[in-house]
This record gives sequence, structure tokens and C-alpha cells, in this order.
Amino acid sequence: MGKTSIYLIRAITNMHVGSGDTNLGIVDNLVQRDIITGFPVINSSSFKGALREYFERKLQKKDDEIINFIFGTQQEAGKYNFLSAQLLVYPVRSDKKQFFRATTVPILKNFIEQFSLFDVKMNEEIIDSLKELSKIDVNDSNVIIFDEKLKDAVIEDYYGKYVKMDKTVLDNVEKILGRDIAIFSDTNFKEIIENLPVIARNKLENGESKNLWFEEIVPRETKFFIPIIKEDKYSDEFDELITKEMIQIGANSSIGYGLCCINKVGDSNE
Repeated sequence: MGKTSIYLIRAITNMHVGSGDTNLGIVDNLVQRDIITGFPVINSSSFKGALREYFERKLQKKDDEIINFIFGTQQEAGKYNFLSAQLLVYPVRSDKKQFFRATTVPILKNFIEQFSLFDVKMNEEIIDSLKELSKIDVNDSNVIIFDEKLKDAVIEDYYGKYVKMDKTVLDNVEKILGRDIAIFSDTNFKEIIENLPVIARNKLENGESKNLWFEEIVPRETKFFIPIIKEDKYSDEFDELITKEMIQIGANSSIGYGLCCINKVGDSNE
């Protein structure tokens, strides 16, 4: 097995990576979800397909060898293994800020564990700071926040509870999670995630509505993380391309959905 790199995916615009399922109710198109947690995910095949399309467009068939080596051909599998992208941060509404970046202790612990499982190295101070955050005791009656000025904020339907945290720790975790972090209980977070935003879509013919449907979206500023197991060959070229500019993932590119920034946060030794 080659080396593993872990990347963060930040949704710059709303995203719809469809599951192909409906809920037999009002929502016609559902997003992909983890079968255990129920959280939104980007399945490996969807992520790999989006990257391959991006590589083919950027390289313009000049480097079929790179594309085929990484992603494979009809006759042979690619040399890079793509896992599913898992949820790390989800934006939630508040009366004091535009939004908070919500996560949970189990999500943080899962993220930290991936570095150990794949022997991926990241800045030790950041890892230690994330571990400090994952020790916080959260209950269902409130949401933990770290800005004393915002201690009375209402975040979704919960009151913020201020917890003092060392500034260095906060500075470190913000490099991964972003600003205005809110730690939810697992129960409350699952409740929020069960009801993702739903957007009405409409097909017009000569100005007349012909087909109205509804689809779930993952809102902008959601963050995922993904481990990718790579061969050393073309690794530098791969990293340069996927971190160079925004990449479109999922459906509805014509209306600006799915634009994402990707950056690498750690590598393993071979």
C-alpha cells in the first residue's frame, strides 16, 4: 500500500451529491448519507468521478498517462484509492452571527483517529488542540461555544454555553475547523442533520412551469475530510492540481452548485 494523504473539502457553494433515492414524501432528490450515522457524505465513486472530470478538463488529454494511472481505465483499476469523504463541520444558524460551524465530539474523535489509522502526520500542535476540544463534556440542553461575548447566542434552537479555552488551542483548531466553532451533543446534531435544507427546482418552457421538484442540499461552508491512498508516482502533480482551484462536485453545475476548495492537511510515510 502506498502513502495516505488526508484532505479537507470545503463547500464554497451549496452542494447536491445525489443518492438516487427519495423519501416517498415531499423531497424528490436526497443527498448521499453515511449508512451508520446518517450524516451527509461524498461517496468515493462520486468524488473520484468529479476529480477525473476535472483532471481531464485541466490536462486536456495531454497527459492520459497521469489520468489513467490515478483513476484507471475500463480494463484496469487506478493506482489511487479514494475513500468516502466524511462530515467534519456543518454551518448552523444563530441570532448573533451569520452562522456557527457546528461539530460534535464523536466527529472530532473520528477525524483524529483517521490520522492514527493511516499513520498520517499533521502538525502536532493542531492534533493536540483537536484532542483538547474532543474532551469537552456536552449535554443535550445547550451548545458549547468559545467566545464569551456570544455566550447568550441562540444557535438553532439551543442556547450557547461559554467554555473558556486556551487561545492557542482555539487558534490551532480554527486552522482546520474555521472560526466560530460550536460543539453540539451527538443527539442534537443528528436532529439538525436529519433535516437538511430543501430547495425547490423548476423547469420552465416558454415561461411556464412544467416540472417542479424538491431536492436536499448540503449548505455552503460545510466541511468534509477524505483519506486518499496514493502511489508516490504523480503524487506531486495530483496535489498541485486538486489544490490549485475550485473543483465542482455533484450535480447542478450550471447553477453553481458543488464548487469546493480542497487542501491537504497531512501525509503518511510510505
